[in-house]
Amino acid sequence: MNNTNNSTYPEPEEHPRDRIITSYLSTIEKSLLEDRPQVKLINYGTGSGKTHQLFQAVCETIKKNPEIQFVGIYVAPLREHLQVPNRVKEQYAEIPMYKINSLEMKTTDELIKSYETWIKHILANNSFWTSATSSSSHDNAKNAKQNLRSAKIVIGKLEYLRKSDFGDSHLQEAEITKAVRELSNLLEKFLEFFIKCNLDEDIWPRECLRLVEIFFPVHLLREKSGILLLTYDKFETLIQYFTHNGSTWIKKNDYLDAYILKQSSGTKRFIIAFDEQEDGYQIMLKYKIDIISPQELAINNALSSVSREFSALFTNEQDTQHFLRFMENNPGAFGELQEHIEKGKAIESHLQKIVPTYQWLTAESGNSVIFLQKIIALHSEIRKAFVEIAGTLESYDEKHPVVLNFDVLANVFSKFENNRSLLIPQIVYSQIGDDLMNIFTYNNLYIYNIEPLKKLFLTRSPGGHVRITDDG
Repeated sequence: MNNTNNSTYPEPEEHPRDRIITSYLSTIEKSLLEDRPQVKLINYGTGSGKTHQLFQAVCETIKKNPEIQFVGIYVAPLREHLQVPNRVKEQYAEIPMYKINSLEMKTTDELIKSYETWIKHILANNSFWTSATSSSSHDNAKNAKQNLRSAKIVIGKLEYLRKSDFGDSHLQEAEITKAVRELSNLLEKFLEFFIKCNLDEDIWPRECLRLVEIFFPVHLLREKSGILLLTYDKFETLIQYFTHNGSTWIKKNDYLDAYILKQSSGTKRFIIAFDEQEDGYQIMLKYKIDIISPQELAINNALSSVSREFSALFTNEQDTQHFLRFMENNPGAFGELQEHIEKGKAIESHLQKIVPTYQWLTAESGNSVIFLQKIIALHSEIRKAFVEIAGTLESYDEKHPVVLNFDVLANVFSKFENNRSLLIPQIVYSQIGDDLMNIFTYNNLYIYNIEPLKKLFLTRSPGGHVRITDDG
């Protein structure tokens, strides 16, 4: 009698790498199918192949969907993580993969030596300059050559600075930083000329291609699918790219998330992956904290100050309002109040009445006299605005209607330009920036150091917020 064993062997367990790439691909496919963004958390442990499989999934997606331009974006905590696995690069050699470099990454000793060689070859490439001049102009080509020659001089200066001993390390470092920025600016100016020549990419000199890869890698993926790698630091700062206005290329600056929103379409998609590590979170948090409290001061101290200082300006308590109005008309009273509190100096009865409010605002709430003076100046301007608006409205009746004067209307609207945030024209701000020190508030966040904003300008977005951008 034969015994037949009908049992089957268990299926081999699926490897974590297979599950990971399946998760990536299914999420991407679902996004395409439903035509909307998808979010996926892959939380396998270290060494399970998450990063390798990510690049694999992006490359497979690019190959399977030639009708759509896919740009994969890998955000890593540190620059040493900006590496595509060798096996992936070899398997998908036809897919371009670039790093978005910081200034420091663009000006390493190794690259600077390469720049010197590349500049020499570009300057000697007569056929390139003939094509570039015909595509642009003789003057533009002449300026571009001069930028390259100046870059050669700066490279020599950098070599000297790095080898010399100034006896002052801070001075030496400052001079090196200045030279590095100058070199970067000169090369960017040349590349802006080169890109605006709009030459066929197939005939680009190899040296020019390498420079564009380093300085403007986003431009190389304007129409092609590919992968960009960047750090959390770079994700939180502006990137440079070019847009075509119909006649020429225009250089732009934007944060990567804003760039992605502008560029996304039915035929252009982005796949963003954040390599979640504690270092990355710390970097992103640092940038957010610095908005309200430079030098990484405690975020809770910054936020708690908002409540205290806003109450001093907008409180409904009659004593505070009376104090603000009185001190506006009697600015010298601050000195008398201070001497009374600190030295016991006798003061008049009308000043005695405001001593409790003065003590509450200073000793108890922690506001300086300088801060209170700024508050009073701003409070005065706000009251003037209300009076002006009220006067405009009160002048209206059926017999004497308000004439629709666009200057008047614009003036009224300007007082409430935006009920979510404050808009200050750049020219005006440059005049009153110092007066607004320590009292600029935005969306309940307190900005201690307002100096950097002098280099920015503000525009109003359709959503009702004011957008701060640089003047580049």
